[in-house]
Amino acid sequence: MDKPSLAHHKGDGFINPWDSYRREHAKTSASIISKTKHEASKEDIAAIQLLAQRPNFKLAEPAFLETRRNVGVTWIGHATFVLQMYGLTILTDPNWNSKTHSPFSFGGVKRLVPPPVSVSDLPKIDVVVITADRADKCDKSTIRELGNRCKYVVPLGVGETLQSYGITRENIIELDWWQEETMNGVKIVCCPAQHVSGQQSLDGRCSALWCSWAFIGVRAKVYFVGSSGYRAARRGQSFLPYKERLEIPCCPAFREIGKKLGPFDLAFLPVGNFTPRHSVSCLQMDPLDAVCVHRDVGARQSTAHSWGTFVIGSEEETLEPLRLLEQAMMQVGVSDSEFVVTQHGVTKVMY
Repeated sequence: MDKPSLAHHKGDGFINPWDSYRREHAKTSASIISKTKHEASKEDIAAIQLLAQRPNFKLAEPAFLETRRNVGVTWIGHATFVLQMYGLTILTDPNWNSKTHSPFSFGGVKRLVPPPVSVSDLPKIDVVVITADRADKCDKSTIRELGNRCKYVVPLGVGETLQSYGITRENIIELDWWQEETMNGVKIVCCPAQHVSGQQSLDGRCSALWCSWAFIGVRAKVYFVGSSGYRAARRGQSFLPYKERLEIPCCPAFREIGKKLGPFDLAFLPVGNFTPRHSVSCLQMDPLDAVCVHRDVGARQSTAHSWGTFVIGSEEETLEPLRLLEQAMMQVGVSDSEFVVTQHGVTKVMY
C-alpha cells in the first residue's frame, strides 16, 4: 500500500481534508437544538419491535466449516453489529444504552427497540472496533460492561477515552488511516471517513480521529461505516435528485478505499439520522449518499443500519430512511438484492 497522506493531521489534532466537508455546517450541527423534532409513532415502533428477533450466533458456525468465505452478521441496532468472520468475532460501535446523545434534543433520545440480546449473552468477542469518540459510537456504560475481555482497535486518540472507561492500555490498539492490524488471519484496516471525533476546537481540529473499517479475510472482504458525510448540502439543496447532486463535490475517500481494498463482498452503511440536512450533511450521509458509497467502494451487497433504533435527526420520521432508500436505489439503478434491510437481532449467514 502506498505511503498514506497526512493531510488529515493538523497540529495536535485532526481535520477533514476534502472539499466535500464544510466546517461551518459541523459547528452548526453541534450547537442547534431543534424545536420541531418528530416524535416516533407508536405504530412504527410496534412494527419494528414485532420484527425483532433473538440472535442465533451458532448459525454461522456450520456455515464457516463449509467455506471460509461465509460471514455471520447480527444487527444489534444503530451501528452495532456482531460479525463472525474467519473464526474472528468482531463487535462494531458497541451501544446497549437505553438513551443516546443528540445535539437536537435536550436530554438525548430514547432507544426505540431494546437490544435483542444482553452484553453478557454475546458470544466471545475477540475485538471491538470503534469509528469515533462520539456518545452513540463509544457508549460509556457498554464499554464498561464489555471490560477487558477483548481487544479494542480504534482510531488515533480514542484510546484515552477508553482508558477513562476502565480499559487497560495493553488491550487498546490505535491506528491512523491506512494502518492495519491482523487478528486470526483477518486484516483490520483503518480507512478514512468524513466525520468528527472527541473534542472540537474553534479552528475545527478534533482531539481524536474517526474512521471506517475494512476487514480482509482469505476469501471475504467486509467494509463498515459507522457515520460519515458524503456531500455537503446548503439550504434548499437538502434532497436533490441524483443527477443534480453529481455537480456537488463528494468525499473522494470512498472511491480510494474501493480502489485500494475493494471490491467488497459486504458493506454496512448508515442510512438514518441525516437531518436537518443543511446542518449535518457533511457529517451524516442520507440514503442516496449511502447508495453512492455502495457504488464507490465496489460492494457486492450492502446492509442498511442506523435506522429504527435512535432517531437522532430532528426532522425525520422513524421509517423515512427506508422509504428514501428505496427511492434512491431506483434513481441510481441498484437492485433490492444489492442493498438490503435487516431487522434487529436477526442473524444471517452471508455467502
